[in-house]
Amino acid sequence: AEREEIFGDKWSSDKLSGSWSHYAGCLKMGQRADKEFSVKDIVKPSFRVETADGVQEGDRTPIRFDSIIGFPHFLLHILRVFLRVENVSLSKGSGLGRLLDDKRLLADYNKVIACGQMGAKPIKENKASFARKFILFLLRSRFLFDQFIIKREYAGDDQEGVWSLKELCTAGAGYKKKAYYANTRLRYENEWEKTYTPRNKECLMIQSALRVSYTSPKVMHWITELLVWLFDNETERPKLADKAERIAAEAVAEGFFEKSLEEMGAYDLQEYKPESKMKSYKKMVQKGSLKLRIMGDIIEGCSSEAWKQRKCDDHEKDMISILIQRVGEILPE
Repeated sequence: AEREEIFGDKWSSDKLSGSWSHYAGCLKMGQRADKEFSVKDIVKPSFRVETADGVQEGDRTPIRFDSIIGFPHFLLHILRVFLRVENVSLSKGSGLGRLLDDKRLLADYNKVIACGQMGAKPIKENKASFARKFILFLLRSRFLFDQFIIKREYAGDDQEGVWSLKELCTAGAGYKKKAYYANTRLRYENEWEKTYTPRNKECLMIQSALRVSYTSPKVMHWITELLVWLFDNETERPKLADKAERIAAEAVAEGFFEKSLEEMGAYDLQEYKPESKMKSYKKMVQKGSLKLRIMGDIIEGCSSEAWKQRKCDDHEKDMISILIQRVGEILPE
């Protein structure tokens, strides 16, 4: 019932255009299994949520999806998204740090409350109004994050998982309504499935490339940029892959030829030679980027060391050439 009141009959609307009292009324205590839970109850280590399948047993419950960032870093992203989308200004010298440092989570929020202005009025003079507005913004942000930002998906006995870009869908009606997950549809109204389906794969590949290029959550600013874009371009969401590619192109143009990949935040595979990568991370390579998969095929298809090195060098030159060409197309001088 709460889902339908907030997210619509299909559980898929992120409008959240109602008043605070409307949403507060949707979440009255006592609507879950005739039991009431206070905040004190929920934060206890022993607290368990009763589901249709029984009691959720914490870490022993199989996880299907795993977020690419933890909740503290998610809150840091959303604070920055909120400042930009809602045009919140901070007094001079009170800007937030460049790094998304979870150790500064409370300090960043306190700084916005103490030094921020929203609608030409200091936030600290009406904290309650700010809190209500931010809570609804946070709810909508989580909806957009889950639907449009990649995650790791685990199925069966697969311990490594695969990159996934899926949304929650429903089937049936009334008490027979059930939820399931399908690839996020980046589509315009009345568009053919064969037209919009490829966009999901393209967006997934670009986001996964960004994810493995920036392993530290402190520098994953591309998530902030995508969320701001999703808020500002509601009718153009099918172009999400284009926005993600532009973010990648700007990062390459800014630092690719001035910094090593390690300095840009690339992952540990950069420390290994191609053959060592294949031996130590074979499964990761086979499920990795297109560049990695091509490299894996080269290694397995060559018999001599000299031939392997030559083929890998040629592959590197080809990839850099493609990269330069594509960046030039996206960011013309």
